[in-house]
Amino acid sequence: MTEPWSHGTVLLTPSAPNFWDANFVRVEGDGSDLEPQVLVRAANELLHDSQHRKLEIHDERAGARLRPFFDAAGWVTDRNAVMVREGLGRAHADVEEVSLLETRPLRVEWYLSFENDEAAQESLADAQDRISVRRGMRAFVVRDAERRPVGFTTLAVGDEAVEIDQLYVTPAARGAGIATRLVETALAAGGCSTAWVIADDDGRARSLYERLGFETVWLQHAFVRQP
Repeated sequence: MTEPWSHGTVLLTPSAPNFWDANFVRVEGDGSDLEPQVLVRAANELLHDSQHRKLEIHDERAGARLRPFFDAAGWVTDRNAVMVREGLGRAHADVEEVSLLETRPLRVEWYLSFENDEAAQESLADAQDRISVRRGMRAFVVRDAERRPVGFTTLAVGDEAVEIDQLYVTPAARGAGIATRLVETALAAGGCSTAWVIADDDGRARSLYERLGFETVWLQHAFVRQP
């Protein structure tokens, strides 16, 4: 559910309060006059049922100004590119649509690369499963010769557009074009001419999506205080 606050919107998911991407405070519009201490207090008050704190800053200049404070305070800071592409994808024969649960081992593997706590990552996957099922998320995999999934993507389908939600290929299978085939097939299956993705601007993700025809329309910042 969403609730307004004085500088934007709060997204809350009571059934999964510790799932970062479903519980955060969003700063919308001009944030040039906001002080970081105000945002920290707002996150503490508005996300009091969650163990984490997450802020999304839609004004890129404000986010860049605030980022050094959150870096120094030990928060995880990211700059993300909001990207759009026009045109349907092209299906590939080695990409298979599956239930979301079939992607779980790869999701946990991916999350463990950020924080090596298997119990915590399994709990995160549980919360994600519940939310993704409610959202009607579609999942696609590529398998190896032993029929084990080695890459996956998930797709959220709306009335007028689709969004690539997650994309991951296990390290040993990278470099063979699996990510490209996953995205193209998912977009073909989605059946919408407009596709969105939010990609990490600090890593390789943005350049991958640029090769696939996505264009950046704006940059936003995300600041997370881990539990």
